[in-house]
Amino acid sequence: MIVANHALLWIGGIVLPYAGITPPDAKHALVVRGYGKFDTVANNLQSLVLLFVRLCFGWELFVSGRGHLNNVDAMIKNFTDWGVPFPHINVYISAYTEMIGGLFILFGLLSRLVSVPLTFNFIVAYLTASRKTITHLLFGPGRLDAVDDFTGDAAFFFLVAALITLAFGPGKVSLDFVLSRTVFKRTRIHPAPEPSAKTS
Repeated sequence: MIVANHALLWIGGIVLPYAGITPPDAKHALVVRGYGKFDTVANNLQSLVLLFVRLCFGWELFVSGRGHLNNVDAMIKNFTDWGVPFPHINVYISAYTEMIGGLFILFGLLSRLVSVPLTFNFIVAYLTASRKTITHLLFGPGRLDAVDDFTGDAAFFFLVAALITLAFGPGKVSLDFVLSRTVFKRTRIHPAPEPSAKTS
């Protein structure tokens, strides 16, 4: 916010006078205050947006993982066709990663830590189930068509949501935030006072 306000001051104080336009001080201050309030409101939306992403992401993860477990035979066949090694084991690993990870994300508990295996899970999904799309995107002709296929893939939303949670955390409406302010509250370590110099 401070940077943005300085930018507005710079525009109003340098660029406009250079062009022969001197804005009245009242209007100039009004613009700066108005943008400052807008910036504050937008910052307050961060936790709500992260909550919305977490709720959608976590629930869809849980449903996806449960779907794997309800259709194990079909998923093993899919994993085999996609060339996933050890398909029998990896179906269960993927399913429980999504189910358990989805619950953790849903409640905002260990969100960033859980986002790491989830991100890896969906990168693997792209490199196996969507291998042709990745190859087309990187090396094939008509890359714009491949971009549509890449963003339209079922794993795209999950990968983006996992990266958002990893980068920005769960927000204030989460168990992580509550624990950080209670159980894991960091206490400031104050430096020991220097001994007073002895006067001879």
